[in-house]
Amino acid sequence: MATVKQNLSALANIQEGMVTDDKISTVPFLAAIYGQEAKIGHITRKYPMSAGHINADASAHTTPIPKTTRLSMAAFMLQCVHDKTLKAVRASDDVFMVFKHPKGNIVTCRAHMGQGQVIRLSYTKMPMDPAAMLIPAAVLATQANANCMRLYTDFVGQGKIGTVYQFCDTVLYEFLMGCQKEAEISDDLVVEEMKQAVSCGYYEEFPFLESPIRVEEESKQALKKPKDTKKEAAGPDISGYRNGEHIIRHEWGEEQKKRVIPPEFLDTFVPIPEFFRLMNKLDLRIGQNMTMQYECGLTEPELIRRDVVNVLLYGNPGTGKTVLAHALSAATGMPLYEVKFDKYTESDEVEGKNKIVAGKLVFTETDFLEGYEKGGILLLEEINCADQNVVTGALNNAIEYPFFIMKDGYLKVNRNPFTVIISTMNVGTEGTMWLNQSFASRFKQKYRIADPSPEDFIRFLTNYGYDRDAAAYVHNAYVKVMNLLTSNRATAEYAMNLSTRACLGALENMSEGEDAKTALIDTVVGAVGIVDPQAADNISKNVIANLPDFKPKKH
Repeated sequence: MATVKQNLSALANIQEGMVTDDKISTVPFLAAIYGQEAKIGHITRKYPMSAGHINADASAHTTPIPKTTRLSMAAFMLQCVHDKTLKAVRASDDVFMVFKHPKGNIVTCRAHMGQGQVIRLSYTKMPMDPAAMLIPAAVLATQANANCMRLYTDFVGQGKIGTVYQFCDTVLYEFLMGCQKEAEISDDLVVEEMKQAVSCGYYEEFPFLESPIRVEEESKQALKKPKDTKKEAAGPDISGYRNGEHIIRHEWGEEQKKRVIPPEFLDTFVPIPEFFRLMNKLDLRIGQNMTMQYECGLTEPELIRRDVVNVLLYGNPGTGKTVLAHALSAATGMPLYEVKFDKYTESDEVEGKNKIVAGKLVFTETDFLEGYEKGGILLLEEINCADQNVVTGALNNAIEYPFFIMKDGYLKVNRNPFTVIISTMNVGTEGTMWLNQSFASRFKQKYRIADPSPEDFIRFLTNYGYDRDAAAYVHNAYVKVMNLLTSNRATAEYAMNLSTRACLGALENMSEGEDAKTALIDTVVGAVGIVDPQAADNISKNVIANLPDFKPKKH
């Protein structure tokens, strides 16, 4: 195993003459933008920068002073993005990627950072060219630095030369110059371990880039099977959950039993890694530990605090967060209480409400209060949409120790040991509201529910009884629409309007005899049309109209 140390900030600050002719130093895609051959360290900028971190570009924020800066090797990352030769997924502190080196060979790398420093670059084979080290560092900068991400997004949407220079300078001055320590560069990357980490959901998608694992696995499957083979791969076995092997042993009230999602729900459920991880948690914390304590009479707040379950599910709209909570209820036999939050939600949604009935003021329990006091799964949907003062005031003590709420504003009610709190929030949509740090910290586990893989997506649609060919056709259209929207910064946010619901709607219309393209226009395209009719027209003309006609099988 080879290991070296390299100061990446020094490597990134390349000046004219440092790149020799025997190394690949050109950035071809810039030629069309810039109007001449673009070489690392050899082109000067025509226009002054406006980025605040380069103070020499402006004098007292008045007349800009032109400054000569060099194209840095971070531009190679943008070259890979432009050529679609970079695949990547990301976690909180690192990025796993596969890219085509400027000299032509394929490079596999994991870039890891800690305390703001790039501390390790792991490769399958030690690279010799500096460009192979700066591409992962630039990707990591895009992951860790908000300005780098913004400029990367601008580049994908517009591709202007000024954006390229700003990106190069921002990677250097705002990210790599802060990484003064020498990064460890090693050839000890084990690809199989990374594949396992990706498949288990420890990594999420990188904006505008495909997953290296997904692309590789799909390519292998395409080679193994004839093109006309339609046999569907079997999903994970959940028969044990369907057959009641994970039911929580507890006596629920008769009204509570009506709230339990029936086990038949699991017949159409496509399990995701988070389902198994959450079931493991519920089996241990509730089914084993909490049940034992309850049977011994140990139900006081200070005695149950170690095993309470509070989790936050976040992700794009329509990724199955609510469906996951329903599946957990079906598998455990626990009652499900669904509480929807919005900006008008008041504290009485938690503590109970007073209503006027027949001219008299009558106190009524809410779903939250009943589930909190009697036990069950409390599903707090879109918790981030609620007024944060209401959330912190009414829920902080309810979710975390000392575990109580004030029923009707004055009667103290302790949390039932069998109460599981699952909150959900959509992210990535325009106007997304974020949880304040105090409340978010109440959830020790925060699970990102990612968009399903193509095979899981199609399996999800067919589990509703729809034909696989029809499901694959709709999924193909969905992917093309998503790609068109995300290719332009002006329409990228509209992609968040699409979900599996629109695809199910299209299949429903097709099953009623509607033409496939018309069905897609009335559902998938319509999801965009309600926010931007012009963008929807563009999708209809450039995507839907160019799809092949769907010919259903004759039975």
